[in-house]
Amino acid sequence: MTNPLLTPFDRDGLLATRNRTVMSAMTRGFADADHCATPAMVEYYRKRAAGGCGLILTEGVVIHPSGDGYKDVPRIATDAQAESWRPVVDGVHAEGGKIALQLWHCGRISHEDFTDGNQPVSSTAQVAAGQREAVAQAIRPSAMRTMRSARLATVSSCVMTSSPAPAAAA
Repeated sequence: MTNPLLTPFDRDGLLATRNRTVMSAMTRGFADADHCATPAMVEYYRKRAAGGCGLILTEGVVIHPSGDGYKDVPRIATDAQAESWRPVVDGVHAEGGKIALQLWHCGRISHEDFTDGNQPVSSTAQVAAGQREAVAQAIRPSAMRTMRSARLATVSSCVMTSSPAPAAAA
């Protein structure tokens, strides 16, 4: 008897995978200084697909500089950043896998150290409490900058206006 987990999955043509296994997203921090995907990321995801994973959910990919809160995470806010994912997608597809980006905005955990000088945007202007271990030196709550509370106009400014990346899960 075949394990159902290892059988192909097809949801009305929306998503077809070679099996029902999904690799959960994990923060890697391997992006380059321009927040583009790197050869190390290509190899990381390709190896997981070669191992038989049916669908890979990527690490969080920041959608706009105002929502970045960590060092060396990839973004998909510019054409160059979006295109940098093409070798990753191609590598996964070459191994028979599927891949989908986890779109990410760090909200009130965003910090100006990582937002290219943009004021962080959040659903609230309330500063996050506690320490940030992802920063080289933990930030005391008093050192967290004031957030800009998102309004419709703010959200619109955080949406990528350049051409979209090719579909990752195709």
